[in-house]
Amino acid sequence: MIARDTRIEILRLLEEFPAVGILGPRQIGKTTLAFQIAKTISPEPIYLDLESPSDVAQLSEPELYFEKYADRTIMLDEIQRTPEIFAVLQGVIDKRRRAGKRTGQFLILGAASLDLLQQSSESRAGRIATHDFRVSKQQKSKQPNLTISGYEAVFRKVFLREMIYPVSNSAKI
Repeated sequence: MIARDTRIEILRLLEEFPAVGILGPRQIGKTTLAFQIAKTISPEPIYLDLESPSDVAQLSEPELYFEKYADRTIMLDEIQRTPEIFAVLQGVIDKRRRAGKRTGQFLILGAASLDLLQQSSESRAGRIATHDFRVSKQQKSKQPNLTISGYEAVFRKVFLREMIYPVSNSAKI
């Protein structure tokens, strides 16, 4: 039931935001969940594992790669491994918004860590929704925590602050 509810929630977020981040510790089932969600998306999403050198090599020119697959959702697994991608995502999402594509562009998977939060703050807020996917100490099976975690709260706060007060530009957006 919880897994089904989680899939529904993430699909809802993909209908509202250009990018959705699924955050949580390693080996909790983020990738499995993402593939279950991908089965419901048409056309079939592109999956890149950023721990795989061959997948990382495909992003040697990320803007060109993302442009090539502009009609498909792109799943980026282990996003914390390539922090430079956040700055590129900002531009790509903004360009696609101007072209009329506003939602469901990227499904981003990563470890819920302060490193990821700091890396993502460079991408400027308003472009990503997050879902904290983790096991609470009381749970024996792998089930997501559907409450707002401290990480998610910080993640949202950083994004919102960056949207209102961009680091590289003193003017408000």
